[in-house]
This record gives sequence, C-alpha cells and structure tokens, in this order.
Amino acid sequence: MKKPTFGGLNELLEAIKLRYSLIEALGINEKNEKELREKINALFLHARLCKDSISSEEELFDLLEIMNACRKKLRSMNNYSLSKLKVCDYKSFDPEYFLEDIFVAADLMLSSFGKSIEFKAEGRIPEISANPEVLFTAVMNLISNAAIHSRGELISASLSMAGNRACLKVENEGRLNLNMLRQAYNRGGSGVNCIMNAARLHCGSFLLGVSGNRTKAVLSISSMEAQSTGAYKLPDFTDYICDRLSPMYTALCDCVLCPL
Repeated sequence: MKKPTFGGLNELLEAIKLRYSLIEALGINEKNEKELREKINALFLHARLCKDSISSEEELFDLLEIMNACRKKLRSMNNYSLSKLKVCDYKSFDPEYFLEDIFVAADLMLSSFGKSIEFKAEGRIPEISANPEVLFTAVMNLISNAAIHSRGELISASLSMAGNRACLKVENEGRLNLNMLRQAYNRGGSGVNCIMNAARLHCGSFLLGVSGNRTKAVLSISSMEAQSTGAYKLPDFTDYICDRLSPMYTALCDCVLCPL
C-alpha cells in the first residue's frame, strides 16, 4: 500500500478528526447502530492508512486517543445492544476452554495496567449450550469492572458447576460502590444491565456482594441443551490479542490503549 505524502497525511488526519466528530455526535440507540458501526470502521481504515507515515509522537498519541474514544463508543453500543436483546440462539462448547482463553488473553493485556488474572476450573466441567457472543460480552464487562475498581493487583476467577448451571465467580480487592452501581443500572445500557440480561437469556442469575474488603460477582447460566443449534468453534487464542479490531481491545479500552 502506498504511503501518503506529507500533504496527504495531513488530509487523512483531518479526515479522521472530522469522522470522529460525526461519531461523537451520534447517540447510542437502535436507529443509529448501523451508521455508528460503519463510521467507526471507516475511521479505523483511515487510521491504518496513515499509521506508518506518522513521525510526531503528538500526532500518534492524538490518533490513538481518537481510536480509543471510538472503541469506548463501540463498547457502549455493544452493551446497549445486549442489554436490549430479547432472544438469542445457543451453541454447544466447552466453557472451561472458552473462558481460559479469554482470561489468559485479558491477563496479558492488563499487565500494562498493573493487573493480573488467575483463572481456575473447579471439578469436572462438561460442555454447555449457550450463546458465546453474549457470554463473551458479559464476561468482558466483569473483567473490565474488576480491573478498573480493584484496589489490588490480582483478580481471581473460577468456574464451577451446580447441577446443569455453570457458575463463574470473579473476585477482586476493594468494596463495591453501591451508588455507582445504582446509577449505572438506572442509566440503562450499562455493563451491569448487559450482564443481567445475559443471565436472563440463559435462565440464570447475576449476584454482586461484598465480604470484608473484597467484591465478588457471580454469573450463573443454565445449559440450554434443548435449544442448541449445533457446535460452536472456539476462536483461536491469538485472535484476541493480535487482531487490533478484536472485541477484547474494545471491551478493555478503559484499561488498555490499543496500538495501531
């Protein structure tokens, strides 16, 4: 791909800033979802065209900040969409492998944020039938919230079975701010609403509690075997960390500044 000239680079940077102003002006709702995603994809394309020609650290930082702001907008859109979802389909997969790849990738990304994650499975974990995209978004909200609000370095996560229910527990140091939680819930379309709806879509539950100086979140889902439409192919672990458009970078945009 031909690199833009100095004049062409300036034009691309101005085009990116213009596109971002249009994105920023768009509200997050069903009507704007398609347009919002198209505009963000177009901005990312423009950014990739000029990334190798940027020599100024200031310009590079400005571009990274704009792209991260777009990821925050995209994350809000993803959370809003899931919080409003009424029905979904279900696939069969191994929840231990599914979650292990997510937590290991998130641990690598969050190391620059001063956080680490330990994940373990307790006992035998059978296959379940669930919606992997819905669960991914819900789990990433649990990780992001723990990373942002934890006062310590370590985030602990564990998976266990209770009958036909898979239970994911995420625990971190620091007490839950009930006022912030209430505001997020009342606002609608937040990460909390998203997680709660993910539980509802799987006939499960979502619980938050405080014990001493630690906060614990438990997401439980029922395996939906009767409604499964087939097997789900788990994504490659490297897709989470090598693809700059990975939904994991979007989900962790408050903690990780994704490189171009």
